[in-house]
Amino acid sequence: SNSLWVGGVPYDVTEDDLRNPFQKFGTIENIRLLPAKKCAFITFSATAEATSALKEMQGFDIRGERIRLNYGHA
Repeated sequence: SNSLWVGGVPYDVTEDDLRNPFQKFGTIENIRLLPAKKCAFITFSATAEATSALKEMQGFDIRGERIRLNYGHA
């Protein structure tokens, strides 16, 4: 999957909060924020980009919250 589910994001997370640390892995086609569920979806242009991000960004700190990552189906 070229889409990642991002869990544990703060309610006030912004698209830029996610785009900035994740864009180094490749082209981000879409970011969908679901603040009520404290999660988001990040869609990359290629599966390999999503896989690299998943491996390297697990537990990354965003605004004091440690995020959880998994493959998503956005």
